[in-house]
Formats: sequence, structure tokens, C-alpha cells
Amino acid sequence: MPRSLASGRSLATTRGSVASLTFDGFQNYVSLGTMGNFGSNLGSGFYCSFQIKTTSTASASFGDVDATQLIKIFFNNTGNHQLRLQIYDNAGNILDGYNATPTINFNDGGTHTVVITANFSTQVIVMTIDGIAQTVSYNTQMALSTWINFAYAFYIGARNSTGTAQQFYACTLDNFQIGTSPTALYGNYLFNEGSGTTTADSSGQGNTGTLSKGAGAYPTWGHTRVAASGRSLAT
Repeated sequence: MPRSLASGRSLATTRGSVASLTFDGFQNYVSLGTMGNFGSNLGSGFYCSFQIKTTSTASASFGDVDATQLIKIFFNNTGNHQLRLQIYDNAGNILDGYNATPTINFNDGGTHTVVITANFSTQVIVMTIDGIAQTVSYNTQMALSTWINFAYAFYIGARNSTGTAQQFYACTLDNFQIGTSPTALYGNYLFNEGSGTTTADSSGQGNTGTLSKGAGAYPTWGHTRVAASGRSLAT
């Protein structure tokens, strides 16, 4: 069973760490591995939260694409400043929604807190940016119910398309959390190591992140403290 954070609080109400990780948007990313039983337990729902700082308007995504089942978090996919969540279950059912008219520009160069959740029985996606709920429009809205564990690793900074890294995103991330709910996390990454090529998972699931690259450089460790309000505080 996944462990919750000791406080039981989501990222939206928790102060950040004293570090961050910056991706170049070309060839680097972090692999979270196949994340154990996360894929087969998605029937409980989906939860992801993170703090992001970027000025990139490029279309990009994080996630994992298996032969049938997939999770993709898109940035600027259907329009600038837009977020999109696309999930397929193993039977090919699809839940696909986006904030058609963003009320906050997450890629304005400031630090913003993004929270995305999905309820598969009600076919509802909820998105907030800095605590402000976004209106979600749907491309496809089906009930999802058939799940298996992932065959390929979940990536952040890029997406894993059946073993190939694609759609890299130039951004700085902090406090990346993923699971089936805020209190049932399968990955919780503070990015506070400051050096090396791994980042610890503090969810208790042991899904250590591995910094990866193509011909260029690894993601870059940073040293900023990200406040819950979205401000970035130098240390």
C-alpha cells in the first residue's frame, strides 16, 4: 500500500524544499521507473502536483506511453499556457481534458504550483494553478476501469513513448508528487540532493528517480526555496 505524507497535506499547502531541478528542453529528463503497482492501482484515481518555473511555450509532455495504457501531462499542447491530462486505461478507454481558457499563465517565468487530479468513475479532471481552479474542457470523457502495471518508466522533463524519450520541456521543477491521491503517493521528489544522478523518493515507495540525458548534459541541480505562494526565494 502507498504511504501518505506524515502531514497528509498536498503540495498546494506545503512549503517547498531548498533545491530544484532544471531541464534543458532538448535531451534530458528524470526516469521514475515503472513505479511498482502504481499502474494497476490507478482505479483509485490520479493525482499529480508540482512547482514549475518556465518561459517555454513549446508543446511538451511528461509521462509514460505503454502499448495500451498511458498517462500524459501536456504543456502548451492545445494552445499557449494550456495544461492537458490524457489517460488511457488498458482497455482503451480515454479521459482527456484541458484548461481551454487558462486564468493563470504558468509559463510567465514565475514559479507556479500546479495540481491535477482525475476521478475515473465520474470522468472528471480537476486542475488548479496557484490554488485557482481552471475550467476543464474534454476531448474524450469515458469511464476508466481496467488497469495493469506499467511496462515502461514514467518520465518527467520528457515523456516515455514505449522506450523512447520525446517532447522534452525546458523548465525548473520542485516538489514533484504523483500517486492516486494526495495521501496515497507513489512518488514524492524534493530534488534537494544538489549533486549526483539520482533523486530520492520520500513517499516510502522506493521509486528513486534517475537523471538521464542524451548527448548533452544531465538536468541541473539548483538551490532555490519555492514558497507555497509561488514565489522563488534565493538561499
